[in-house]
Amino acid sequence: EVQEDVKNYYSDRDIAAELEASEGEGPTWVVPLHPYSFVRMIWDGLMFILTIFALINDPISIAFDDPTVGEKEWAVVLDRFLTGFFCFDIVLNFLTGCVDEKNMTVVMGVQEVAISYAKTWLMIDVCSSLPPEAFTSFSQNSMLKGARVSKLLRCFKISRLARLVQVLQLNFDIRLSQFMWKIIAWISICFLWLHWASCAQLWVWRAVEDEEFLLVDLEATAKPRDQILGYTSECLSNQACTGRLYLRAVRTATGYMCGHGQDSGRSYEEDVLVVIATLTGCVLYTSFIAVGMSFVIEMDARRVKHMGKVEMLNHYLGRRAVPLPLRIKVRKFMEVVWDSEGGVAELDSLNCVSRSLRRELVLHNTFELLRSVPFLSGAPEGFYSSLGQYLVPETFLEGDEIMLEGEVGQEMFILERGVVDVLDHE
Repeated sequence: EVQEDVKNYYSDRDIAAELEASEGEGPTWVVPLHPYSFVRMIWDGLMFILTIFALINDPISIAFDDPTVGEKEWAVVLDRFLTGFFCFDIVLNFLTGCVDEKNMTVVMGVQEVAISYAKTWLMIDVCSSLPPEAFTSFSQNSMLKGARVSKLLRCFKISRLARLVQVLQLNFDIRLSQFMWKIIAWISICFLWLHWASCAQLWVWRAVEDEEFLLVDLEATAKPRDQILGYTSECLSNQACTGRLYLRAVRTATGYMCGHGQDSGRSYEEDVLVVIATLTGCVLYTSFIAVGMSFVIEMDARRVKHMGKVEMLNHYLGRRAVPLPLRIKVRKFMEVVWDSEGGVAELDSLNCVSRSLRRELVLHNTFELLRSVPFLSGAPEGFYSSLGQYLVPETFLEGDEIMLEGEVGQEMFILERGVVDVLDHE
């Protein structure tokens, strides 16, 4: 039963069989959606896209909103759409089965699903899906502040991205190593942090009317302060102007992350932002550097191991005073081995798995080769499996002698790739 559950969980996700098993074992009320059904897969994909969009768009709307004008109609409609979408996702989560990670089974009972969701993601989803009206009265100024709070709470949705990525990885069969997923996650988090810190810096500049927010020199212009680009509605509605403001904020936020920004702010609000952004940014930056270095070392680990063998051979050849032509031949052989095997020894890899899996892997690797031998063709599959376990891969260079006339035969060679010649002593 455990093996069948694992099969359903990781491969075909047999919905009908699991629903039938759930009905026969106990609860008569089951949720209608399987966690790995096609409908749920489409919904999770849409949820992933809109969550990324909200995490990028919300800080921009907070940083560039104009209190004198209010939110644009399309922005209000978009915000209501996202809020409605996230609220409906809460309802849909109560109607979708969950996975028991401990027993590797899919739970479809209504009560079990509700309890599991309430213990895990319910509070985060509710807080990040509340509309602006939940925080304020219905006046225009109060609604603007409530919209800011509602958008800030959506940042909690970032905690759901890891789960969504895991689900999408299983449904779309995306095969990446765990280390590669970790690299992608760290890069995404760093870019999201940089974006949010930049927008926070913009908001602080506007809130305290900092001169850093200006795009012109105060002393070089005769315009009143409230008509200078950076403070007017004209600038906030111009893409080139807002783009320059955002780039300036990105430059400042990058300094916070790398530890080379300003030492302190020019107001109390900016001092708070500098402390928070510097602490979190430096932690993210150093962690990202550490993960990146580990990734480089991991990528080059097999190469380093192979070069260690080459260095050992060079030391041996030098100690034995081997002639230069033979040394070159040995080094060329090691290059061919690296190109053909990539630093991964086949026998060492096969010894990492069980005997039954080793038998299946050997049969997969050698079946076509053994069947191509004329006097071995037509043999049963068990014969190929047994014989394949005695095969040892060996590489020869051009001009190498595989066997010589007069030698006692201890081995049989089967040519997989390449060309051989049979030559007599003449």
